[in-house]
Amino acid sequence: MSKYERVCEEISQTESKLNAIKAKLKKLYESKTELENVEIINAVREIVVDGADLMAFLEELKRGKTIAKKEVKADE
Repeated sequence: MSKYERVCEEISQTESKLNAIKAKLKKLYESKTELENVEIINAVREIVVDGADLMAFLEELKRGKTIAKKEVKADE
């Protein structure tokens, strides 16, 4: 095998490895997004508000506006 053929073979092998790594990275990003979504869903479920207030809050978040926090006093 000539040097040229070896270099071509090495290029082919490297491209194959690179494609495998790119596929793995894509799956990792998809897993990351899925886990972030689960965390967001869990956080929203923990919020104790009625549906209308929750929808208003989410709309404000979409617009990038901040909402003043309501002070909640614990029963004593």
